[in-house]
Amino acid sequence: MAATTARRILVEQVKARVFCSPNGGGGNPVTIFSTDQKLTAKIQKRLARSCDWESVILHRPVSKKPLFSFYMPSGGQVTFCAHAAMGAAYEMCRHQKPGDIDGTNFDVIFTVADLVDSGPSPAAAYTPQEYQASINSKDKIVRLKMETFYKQEMVSRPALLSQVLREHCSTEKQDLLLGTEGTNFDDDILSSCFHASIARPKTLVPLKSRELVNEKAVAPTSPDEFAQVCRDLDETTGLYLYAQLEDEEATWECRQFPSASGYPEDPATGIAAAALACHLKYQQKVDFETYKIYQGTAMGNPSLIVLENLDMRQRQDENDNGGVILDASFLLFGHVEIDGRVSFEIEDEITGE
Repeated sequence: MAATTARRILVEQVKARVFCSPNGGGGNPVTIFSTDQKLTAKIQKRLARSCDWESVILHRPVSKKPLFSFYMPSGGQVTFCAHAAMGAAYEMCRHQKPGDIDGTNFDVIFTVADLVDSGPSPAAAYTPQEYQASINSKDKIVRLKMETFYKQEMVSRPALLSQVLREHCSTEKQDLLLGTEGTNFDDDILSSCFHASIARPKTLVPLKSRELVNEKAVAPTSPDEFAQVCRDLDETTGLYLYAQLEDEEATWECRQFPSASGYPEDPATGIAAAALACHLKYQQKVDFETYKIYQGTAMGNPSLIVLENLDMRQRQDENDNGGVILDASFLLFGHVEIDGRVSFEIEDEITGE
């Protein structure tokens, strides 16, 4: 019978914000739990549940690449979280060169842990297990190199999407920037709104103006009902409302309403912003060297996500649902701020033979 041994593990908890505005405000919060010993899944989930936002377990084994495990506040593990990865990569600078890191550039190569509770999801099957980030510590900028896939599908239930927007987000037909203006609203939705993913599917919803995104649209207030309709809506993990800015080239204002993250709105969503850029380039033929995404403005957390060097190559023909899968590579830029850190010991158990 396997023996169980208790052990005390030193963990450093770091609170950070990623995709901050240039002045250091805003950004998406993430909690980083950093340790040189591997934590059991039970302890990882317990730590995740202690957080109000996403968290990442940063395992720093000796002489090996760091291992990142990503969690939602519910304790559920996810395949990837861009802002959590960038925050943890920034934190790795302190361990590569202890002491003052100001003015130093770093490259961090890290691996991503498999899901603990089940086999890989379809998204995980396409997600590379190794990533590279470059850090400019003087400007607090992390550049995450992504080589992944882009998947796009049509909305199978346009009438339901229209209902969700109206009942949960206070967004009406006249607010949408539709590709067509026909007599059939469902057809208009199909030509304009799409499910898009580089990790988890988000439903892209174009609006006519920044004001409609930030001032008229509202975050859902019935989380259980909203989560259910998102499941009914082709298992989308959130709605991503966006509008192009007229006074700033290659720039969009966005809001994300996640389906079941434990909070109604996200101040910055790297994977959604990247999916939007891929959609703009592939579907709308909007091709820029740099895509700038503002998010979190309506929450009072103005954030900036920058995507550069987007390259896409088709890997599969369209399917019956109007779907397509393409290889995608790009650089994701984000400004990181560290808000605090504290160390503590936690008791964990290991099972031996």
